[in-house]
Amino acid sequence: MGPIVVLIGASFGTGNGLSFPPKGLTFEWFGQVIGNAVYRRELVLSLVLAAVAATVSLIIGFLASVALGRSKRAWASAMTSYFLSPLIVPQVVIGAALMQYYALVGIGGTQLGLLLGHVVIAIPYVIRSIVGSIGEVDPALLEASRDLGGSRWRTVIDVMLPIVKRSAIGAWLFAFVMSWINVELSVFIAPGDLATVPVEIFNHLQYSADPVVAALSSLSAIVALLLVLAIDKLSDLESMSR
Repeated sequence: MGPIVVLIGASFGTGNGLSFPPKGLTFEWFGQVIGNAVYRRELVLSLVLAAVAATVSLIIGFLASVALGRSKRAWASAMTSYFLSPLIVPQVVIGAALMQYYALVGIGGTQLGLLLGHVVIAIPYVIRSIVGSIGEVDPALLEASRDLGGSRWRTVIDVMLPIVKRSAIGAWLFAFVMSWINVELSVFIAPGDLATVPVEIFNHLQYSADPVVAALSSLSAIVALLLVLAIDKLSDLESMSR
């Protein structure tokens, strides 16, 4: 947490350069971030991208978890490893691979390509969050629903989903965070004229480090920190990290 404290402290300094402890206190740099049309557009893009990527990841991850969490067959273990494979591949490698693949299929440098990339890296966190809860659902409840005439989909929606709702909300938040903070993959596949906040910070720091980029970084870090605290209230972060 030390670097984050230094970063946030430096973003309130009155000087034109980064310094910690800050010399005086001001909100001027945050005002410049909010007043800058480019930064506002990138903040909106990052928020919308993270929300849509988290929602799509939740839908796909929940459906996959329903199949994987209830199955005792050998293929379920293999498919679980397949869905979790992005966790063991460096995101820089995924980004470089997607950039070349997108060039072949004609969606390179598009918002669609950026969204699909974020879905790829978010799905594993959704499955890790939900699949364990799915496996703990009492089979008797599912059988009772089917015996009372409920279809398979009604059983999943009306019985299983309410039981794992807490894990599902935590999974959505986790996917949102992973999309919000991502830079390694985004720097390869983000549209050239529309970068996410982490990519903008990365590009800016290649040329200069000033209180404005510190303020932008602080806003990004605060959003991520608040979401992680929310996840901690809804899910077991320790078990999700294993």
